[in-house]
Amino acid sequence: RLTNIVNSMELYIGPNTNPDGTYYGGNSTLSGARRANQNGIDLNRNYPNYDGSLNTGAIQTETQLMMDFANAHSFVFGINYHGGAEVVNYPWDYTYTLHPDDDWFITSSLVYASKAQANGPSGYFTSVGSNGITNGAAWYSIAGGRQDWMNYTRNGREVTIECSNAKMPSASTMPSYWNYNYEALLSYTEQALYGIHGTVKDPYGNPLQATITVEGHDNSYSIVETDPTHGDFYRYLSPGTYNLTFTASGYPTKTVNGVVVNANTKTPLDVILGELPHTQSISLMPGWNMLSFNIDLGSNDYSSIFGGNLLQIKDMHQTYAPAMATHFNTLPSVASAAGYWVNNSSSAALSVQGTLLSTSNHPQSLVTGWNLVSYLPDTALSISAALTSIYANVLEVRDMTSSSIGGTLTTMVPGKAYWVKVSAPCSLVYP
Repeated sequence: RLTNIVNSMELYIGPNTNPDGTYYGGNSTLSGARRANQNGIDLNRNYPNYDGSLNTGAIQTETQLMMDFANAHSFVFGINYHGGAEVVNYPWDYTYTLHPDDDWFITSSLVYASKAQANGPSGYFTSVGSNGITNGAAWYSIAGGRQDWMNYTRNGREVTIECSNAKMPSASTMPSYWNYNYEALLSYTEQALYGIHGTVKDPYGNPLQATITVEGHDNSYSIVETDPTHGDFYRYLSPGTYNLTFTASGYPTKTVNGVVVNANTKTPLDVILGELPHTQSISLMPGWNMLSFNIDLGSNDYSSIFGGNLLQIKDMHQTYAPAMATHFNTLPSVASAAGYWVNNSSSAALSVQGTLLSTSNHPQSLVTGWNLVSYLPDTALSISAALTSIYANVLEVRDMTSSSIGGTLTTMVPGKAYWVKVSAPCSLVYP
């Protein structure tokens, strides 16, 4: 069990964040230990508030070092241990408004508290309520605490655990407190292994600095971010089904719907933002051809697509020919997701690069009778599979040389355009 914990996460232990206060009475004694550092500042009231304001004057060296340490890492889960009570204190401390993940904080905090109660003496972990947990502000509100700063600034999902009613229990009791909390500590740490674990990368596999938002759930203080070094993220949520939106500077936003989170289970989710350029290759014969493009043509023009072999290109209503007078050329450009006749002077192999189009975003409206349609899928499909959205209305499909009547044309392929005859107006959406 311990091996699994150590092998499955990075663990950091900060044994003392207030050495001045701990050894205020001398370097070899805890007698006289106090909350404040040498400057008389309570370090757990010294962190910046959510709006950047400070409660205790200047940020202390100890506070700044801890913030620098947190900013240099991507902590996603944490415990801030205190003494003086026996309770798991979960966010927020500074406001009575509940955290969006309040249900998750309650459930995970109960994991710790219940184990501490089960392994401690009678009455252990009952000093603040009977179940051993509390919302911070509901207990007593404070500002400037580390727990809140780690959550609203670093999205760290940190709680404060008060593990002893005595502020300074004697050294002889340490083994007992360890035994009270050992199972609770392991069980709570294992909660970090659950929830959504994933990565956000570009199409080449490079990690991205991305923000992950749970739609209809998050606010600005509960969203999480990837570690830009590795592109990994961890989103702890109560069991349910969620839609997650991923954003990164310079990339199109992506939403992944229907992500299922189960209790005590890891949900893997790897996301790629952006797409590799897609190359579409189309072979043209001398004379007339029927073609279409299933990529975003971007700034490609006639010459960049066809070179000097193009004699004429037509769609259902317009035409363009390089040798024709400008005022006769009514087809201004070649569009993606449209079907064309192309008259070429010789054989040619077109190779055009762009982003592959989403078939669902390019429906084609067909009228009763014949229609010149593009073919958008990137793989060959049978006519019935390709035209499943309108198949009840399909009377015939033709290419340059064959027809679906009689079975000579059975498959539709990328790069081609087709004549499709339908019995009624309909909207073609490829699978």
